[in-house]
Amino acid sequence: MSIRARLILLVLVAVVPFVALTIHDLRDRFHERHDAVERRALSVARLLAARLDDHLDDIDSLLVEASDIVAVDAASLRPGPGWSDTLQARLPPEYRMVEVNPLAGRPSEAVLSMTVIPPLPVRPGARQTLTFARTILGAGGRPIAAATLTLGVDSLQHILDPGGLPPRSEVNLFDEHGILLAREPDAEHWTGSDWSRLPFVREALLHPEGVEPAVGRDGIRRLSGFASTHTVPWRVHVSIPTAVVDAEERVALWHDLVVVAATLLLALALASVLGSLTTRPLRRLASDAAALSAGDLSRRSAVSSGDEVGELALAFNRMAAALERRTSDLADRERQYRELFEENPLPMIVYAEEDLRILDVNQAALEHYGWTRAEFLRLTIDDIRPPEDVPALHAYLAQAPAAHRHPGVWRHRRKDGSTMDVELTSHAIGFAGRRARIVLVNDVTERLLNEQAMRRFTEELEQRVERRTAELQEANQELETFSFSVSHDLRAPLRSIEGFARMLEERVGSHLDTEGHRLLGVITANARRMAQLIDDMLAFSRSSRQPLRAASVDMTRLATEAWAEVQAQAGGRALRFTLGELPPARGDRAMLRQVLVNLLSNAAKYTRGRPVALVSMQAHEAGEQIEYYVRDNGTGFDPAHSGRLFQMFQRLHSAEEFEGTGAGLAIVARIVRRHGGRVWAEGMPDGGATFHFTLPRVPAEPDGSPDPEIPRPSGAA
Repeated sequence: MSIRARLILLVLVAVVPFVALTIHDLRDRFHERHDAVERRALSVARLLAARLDDHLDDIDSLLVEASDIVAVDAASLRPGPGWSDTLQARLPPEYRMVEVNPLAGRPSEAVLSMTVIPPLPVRPGARQTLTFARTILGAGGRPIAAATLTLGVDSLQHILDPGGLPPRSEVNLFDEHGILLAREPDAEHWTGSDWSRLPFVREALLHPEGVEPAVGRDGIRRLSGFASTHTVPWRVHVSIPTAVVDAEERVALWHDLVVVAATLLLALALASVLGSLTTRPLRRLASDAAALSAGDLSRRSAVSSGDEVGELALAFNRMAAALERRTSDLADRERQYRELFEENPLPMIVYAEEDLRILDVNQAALEHYGWTRAEFLRLTIDDIRPPEDVPALHAYLAQAPAAHRHPGVWRHRRKDGSTMDVELTSHAIGFAGRRARIVLVNDVTERLLNEQAMRRFTEELEQRVERRTAELQEANQELETFSFSVSHDLRAPLRSIEGFARMLEERVGSHLDTEGHRLLGVITANARRMAQLIDDMLAFSRSSRQPLRAASVDMTRLATEAWAEVQAQAGGRALRFTLGELPPARGDRAMLRQVLVNLLSNAAKYTRGRPVALVSMQAHEAGEQIEYYVRDNGTGFDPAHSGRLFQMFQRLHSAEEFEGTGAGLAIVARIVRRHGGRVWAEGMPDGGATFHFTLPRVPAEPDGSPDPEIPRPSGAA
């Protein structure tokens, strides 16, 4: 239903109660009109009855006066002379002569009050009369005669004409027997006739007065009222035709109906105009909405008003602008999705969850599987799997949808029948109004083959490692044997050489010249140097074979102990040692002590030519490791040869300048590397040197405390 029709219906709903009330009021007015007419008829009947009572009282008075003036002789019953002329002179012209007649019969028949002798039945053309009688009393109050007065019925017509009644109204006068005494109009046809059988006459004879609908002798329906006279038991009946009343009421009804119809038509016209005014902007809005729904996203409504329709137009424009933006964004996303979908180097497949039918594929899928797009769209995901894998697929799809995100590795079938191992990742999407899933396919056939080859290679490598480990253990055993031989078999000849050289000097020293003493000193020094080399070789060997027992090491305390050992061997030299706060490190304490002793003794040795030897040790954090460094102001070295410092038996200075075998820094490098650190050196000729090494920091527990398996010694920083 349109808004205009609804407005008209609303007006009708509002006006219909008014119309109904008006019709109800008209009906009430119709009944009230009938009641008013009946009351009017009753009022006129009462008025006419009162007028008849006055007239009858006059007649009764005449009869009483006649009985008074008549001198009656008791024997002859003759009135006195001249009584008739006297009384007749006082009578109205329509009255007949008063007569006096002796009573016939017994005294009980005497009429003590005025009575009326009814008229004879109607005779056409005959004049109807009424006779009034009253008893005349004689001596002793005994009725002896009756005075009568004859009156023409037509003399009552002027009394029954009330005037002012509607046309075709009737006034009837009945006696107590239902005989029509007088009538207005048409009295000559009905006077003296018996109407006692008519229902309204019978009703009037039963009650002194009242109102009732009646149907006259002419068959016309009437509204009537009747009243009784008091002098004689007559009934005055006044009736007004219902058609006259209804005609008057119909005029008023038509007038009211015309007003109601005019009001209704005016309301409908007003509703139609208001509906047009209301629906015109709404139709424009509907036209704008239709254009918008047809794809014209730039369409905006030109409706502008300060009412709800204007607010609706503003809301429509805001909605259209938002829809245009969102459509543009959606188009951009669709374009991006299509680009990502089509240009993705990996195959992508979209299938419906309901029937597993393939809905879309990208170019990579066409190239990878060998089917055309039209062929793909006729397949289901069952068709791209080997038949023996389909039951497993259906069992998997019956699981919870959350498990479908990473389905794992499956076998897919190409158009040529070959199979490939694929790794799938899927997501639920909406596609063309259907629930679907988009699947990203990664061909892992080659990767799985490589993994199998890698596993075989790993197994072979593990076997090789086991063989090499056995060989290394055997080599270490041989090295241990060699070290034992060096330690025992080589030391004995060196001790003999050194001993015999000392004995030779004691026995023949007095016979030797200076060159002889020098040669003996060279023999002794080389023997000692050879022994030192053997010790260094053994120490270097032990540094790689000795098991590493890792723990938290207080480096500040360890450096203090190492410097004390170095200073004890300095022979009273002026050495100044500066020690910073060193963070603890994780490692083998004995090995790390060897590192610090070697580095600090190396610094003390190469600062021998300085008036005051300055040696310092500092540290700072470097990620997951701690960098420690020992700096001195000694003779330094050429940076170009820094790589040789940590090689076994490599020296940058001659033995005549500084003693040593060149094994100390090699031992330092080996120990640091075994701890997972690295070592390097910086220096300049005659500009001092700095030796750096890194060690793992002590790991902390989740609450920040050190690893409980690595005890922290007291005094640790």
